[in-house]
Amino acid sequence: MTMSAPERKKIYHWCPCSQLGGVEMALLAFMHGATEIEHIVYTADDQGAAVARWREANAEVIAVPGWSGFLGLTWLSHWRHVLKKRSPQHLIVWSPSRLNLVLSALPAGTKALVHFGNVGPMGGRARLMNALGLLCFKPTVRPTLVMCSTTVANSLAGEASLAASARVVISNAVQSAYWSRPRRQAHVHGWGMVARLDAIKDHVTLLKAVPMVIRNHPDFRLTLVGEGLMRPALEQLIRELDIGDKVALAGSVAHPWELMSGWGGAVFSTGPQEGFGIAAAEAMAMGLPCVFTDLPVMREVGGDTVLYARPGSPESLAEQISTLIADSALAARLGQAAAHRAQEHFSPQAFAAAYLRAFELSA
Repeated sequence: MTMSAPERKKIYHWCPCSQLGGVEMALLAFMHGATEIEHIVYTADDQGAAVARWREANAEVIAVPGWSGFLGLTWLSHWRHVLKKRSPQHLIVWSPSRLNLVLSALPAGTKALVHFGNVGPMGGRARLMNALGLLCFKPTVRPTLVMCSTTVANSLAGEASLAASARVVISNAVQSAYWSRPRRQAHVHGWGMVARLDAIKDHVTLLKAVPMVIRNHPDFRLTLVGEGLMRPALEQLIRELDIGDKVALAGSVAHPWELMSGWGGAVFSTGPQEGFGIAAAEAMAMGLPCVFTDLPVMREVGGDTVLYARPGSPESLAEQISTLIADSALAARLGQAAAHRAQEHFSPQAFAAAYLRAFELSA
C-alpha cells in the first residue's frame, strides 16, 4: 500500500500593493525563509514588479479586485468569495489598511498576524475609518500585531483600537539575494542610496550634502535607486545645485544588489516617519560601510556598525560620508561588522521562524 505524501502547510497572505516597497520585500523574505511552506498571496494589484518575485519564490498569486473603490465594499464581496473557496487557517495581513474590513470575512478560528511597518500614531481620518469599520464589520478573529521595530511599537502604544490584540516586535528581513554577494572592485568614491523617492525619506538633505563632499573628494558620485512622486522635485534640486554630473537617478532596478556590489558605501537618509528601512539592512548585509540618519529606528537597524548623521543636516551627512571615503581601514572594519550584525538579526530564516511562532499568540 502506497503512502501519500503529507500535505504541505499553507500560509495565506494579503498584500494590497505589489510594488517593490518594504512591505512587499518583507513578504518575499518570509517566503525565502519558509521554503517548506506553500504560499498563497492575495493582492489588489497583480501587475506590480513584486508579483514576478513572489512567483519566482513558488507562490500562487491571486488578484482580489475592487480595493480602490468606495469603502472597499466591492472588494469585500470578492474577498469573501475567495476566502470561502480556500478557508485559510493561517493568514498574514501585510498592511493594516481597512483592517476590520479584512478581518471581518475570515473564517472563525483563523490565526492572523498583522504587519505594521510605519510609524504612527494613526491620523484622525484613519481613526475614523477604523471606528466605522469596527461598527459595520465585526472582526471574527483577534490577530497578533507584528511591529517591525520598537519605534513602530512605541508610536502605536496609545491606539485604543489595537489594545485588545497581542503584540510582538520582529525586525524585517533581508531577502536572500543580498547575502554573500561577490563584491566587484569597489569605486571608493561611488556611493548610493536605495529607497522610494518618497516624502517619508530625506533625499533632499542627501542631495544638499553632495557639493560639500565634492569639495574634499572631487571624484564622488551618488546613485539614487528607486522611483516615486518626489522625482520631479529632486530633479529640479539637482539642477539648482548644479550636480547633474555627480548624481544619477537610476529609477527602479530589478536587481539592485548587482549595482550595489560596486559601490564604495551606502547612505540611508530618511525622516521621522521611517518604520524600519529595509534598504539600510540590505546594504549592511552586503558589507557596505554605511551612513544613516541618526534616528532611534535607524539605531535599531545599524547598532554600532554604521556612522550616523544629524537629521536634516547636510553638513553632518557630508562629514560622515567624507570620513569613510578618507579612512579605508575604518570603512572596511565597519562594513564587516555591519554584515555580521545583519546576518545575526535580519536573515530570512530567523524572520520566518519568528513569524511562525507569533501565530501561537493569535486568538
